[in-house]
Formats: sequence, C-alpha cells, structure tokens
Amino acid sequence: MASTAHGFFLSMTMLDGGLDTSVVTLGMSAVTYAQAVGAAPAIVAAYQAISKSIIMGWHLLEKWSIDGADPADATGNKAEKAKITATVDGNPLKNVSLAIQNPIDGIFLGAPGTPGYDVVDIVDGTLLTYTDYFLAAAGTGGLTVSDGELIAALVRGRRS
Repeated sequence: MASTAHGFFLSMTMLDGGLDTSVVTLGMSAVTYAQAVGAAPAIVAAYQAISKSIIMGWHLLEKWSIDGADPADATGNKAEKAKITATVDGNPLKNVSLAIQNPIDGIFLGAPGTPGYDVVDIVDGTLLTYTDYFLAAAGTGGLTVSDGELIAALVRGRRS
C-alpha cells in the first residue's frame, strides 16, 4: 500500500464566549512544508481579525491518499464504534477511552448473533497491533491520549 502526498490543510482550534471549542480546517495551496509553515501565521492572524472566537492553537495537516483505495470495498456503518477503556501509564486509577469507527467483527469475542458479539476481545492481535502505538514502548513515533498521556493496558471494550 503506497501513499502519495497532495498538499496541506491548516487546522485552527477556536474557543467561543461560552467556552465551547470548535475546529476550523482550511485547504492550503502550499506545495511544500516550508510554504505552508510560512503562510500559516498570517492566515491565522487574518482569520482571528474576522472572528469573535479566540484561536487557541493551530496545526498543519499534510494531505495523503492511499494509492489503489477503492470505495467499492467499503462496508459497514460509520456510526458503529468499538469503545475501549484503558488505564493511563503512570496513573492506574485514571482511565481513558479509545474509539474505533466501523470496527471489524474480528475484534469482538463473538460472531453476529452469538454471546460476546458486543464485547471487545482486548487481547485480539489486530487490535493490539493498533493500540500498541499508544504504549510508551512505541517511542517517538507513537500516539497519545488525553493530555499527551500513554496507556498502560486495555481494560475492557464494548460495541456501541
């Protein structure tokens, strides 16, 4: 599976007077990272000048496409999720939640119509391949939860 880069997006996190946050994402015409980084602060300032909300932060997103991805291969329903609870590394009393949109049936204990159909198998190999990216062992290429935290262990999960 090869990926091809196709440009950048500027994403700004906004805070309104009710202390509600929203995210505004804009497509950029920048061709290189240097162009995107150079243009972003001016765009953020221009947007701030026309909005009552406060821009709390921004980040650049590089747009990539997966070569050969075929929409005809998509199945399931995006509204279905697997919600997994995990403990936080360094704070075993704190739990966080990970959500997987439109999960495969293979990460559940039972097949459709059987007991365990709605229970996530927290030792499933394909699930662990993904969730291992949230562990400290993943190093600098990993993922974080909550406030930049890592997970220690998966606890349980359910289909929702």
